[in-house]
Amino acid sequence: MSEVCTRIIRWGIAVALAGLAGASAGTDGAMGRNGDGPKAYLDRGNVYLDEKEYDKAIVEYTRAIELNPGLAEAYNNRAYASYSKYDGTGNPLADLNRALELRPEFPHAYNTRGCVYLAGGQPDKAIADFNRAIQLQPDYPRAYRNRANAQLRKGHIGLAIADFERAGENPKRIILYLLIAAAAILGAVAAAARWVVALSRKANRKGSAEPGAPNGGHATQLGNSGVTEGPPSVS
Repeated sequence: MSEVCTRIIRWGIAVALAGLAGASAGTDGAMGRNGDGPKAYLDRGNVYLDEKEYDKAIVEYTRAIELNPGLAEAYNNRAYASYSKYDGTGNPLADLNRALELRPEFPHAYNTRGCVYLAGGQPDKAIADFNRAIQLQPDYPRAYRNRANAQLRKGHIGLAIADFERAGENPKRIILYLLIAAAAILGAVAAAARWVVALSRKANRKGSAEPGAPNGGHATQLGNSGVTEGPPSVS
């Protein structure tokens, strides 16, 4: 085969491959830098998310959304990254609502929104979203664990343990954790109570009459401190 024919064949193959690449890009949306499509930005954002590089992940998800505003996964993942930062930036609820507008049966978006509600002190809304996530995807351990945590917030210990079991957790270990947590809370309350009592006693001593001297004479001042010397106090 002549060199001219070989070059023509190579050129034809290159043109065909370029056409296929263009068709593929058309299904994914517009192209970004270096020819990357929204899926590439989404995947890169997921890598950053796994590495807890939340700001970098948000940049990638935002670019994916700019290239394909209908990419529900990018909205969900950007919301999760914003939520995970715990610094009050971003608007995860708006992103999650948009994700659910695009995909009304998106279990991960319901689960993520439930986390946002729970962090915002709205356990009832959180449970409703976790319920929906589980309804759409019954085999969803993370949603069961999240719902269990929401039930704990409401004091529903039995329901929480049942959800932990559904998530594959060891119920005995869970009960142990709960007992340890309860003991820690009770210990903290007892310590706080002792501290309050100590402060109260101290305030009462300061507010009482000047104590007499041990020998029955007059109490004497200690320098310029204004503290009266008297018999030792009994705790």
